[in-house]
Amino acid sequence: MMLTTNKWQLTAQKYQDKLLVDLLQFLAIPSVLDPQTATFQRPFGIGIDTALQFLVDIATRDGFKVERVADNMVVTVDYGPDDVPETVGVLSHVDVVPGNAAAWRVTMPFSPKIVDDRLYGRGVYDMKADLIASYYALKQLKDQGFVPKRKIRLIFGSDEESDWRDMQAYLKDFGEPTLGFSPDGTFL
Repeated sequence: MMLTTNKWQLTAQKYQDKLLVDLLQFLAIPSVLDPQTATFQRPFGIGIDTALQFLVDIATRDGFKVERVADNMVVTVDYGPDDVPETVGVLSHVDVVPGNAAAWRVTMPFSPKIVDDRLYGRGVYDMKADLIASYYALKQLKDQGFVPKRKIRLIFGSDEESDWRDMQAYLKDFGEPTLGFSPDGTFL
């Protein structure tokens, strides 16, 4: 089914409330690198692991094929045919920098808040909002019955703010996607 721009926008509005609920929950997760709570199962600590698991949970809820890969550092969400050699990768990350809580004026970093139609919280700009928007764009395609010719893979990393160990492991295991982009334009 092909949707015109107006119909697409009307369809997208149906997702707005649920997207906002998921985004606010996601922003409240303090997904900061924490070597003191890091283990083999959660390489970058409890907060980042919690953020990755949140994405596993919503993707499972919505019926996607979802996996934790690359030594538990990356979550992938796949949609489309498995039997094609080409993959479109959408790369984003769950980790955020800790920042200085004393410098926050509107709200605390992990207490997201909407004021005058503006969303405040750690990760709104880099890059949790972009990640959730990409996820919901894929969900909308799936829900509308769109069948892509290539596999679409959301690739959620967890170490962009430090050493990119997540992407090094992912690329070692899976190689580069055929095509790729980042919703914020700075991850690649």
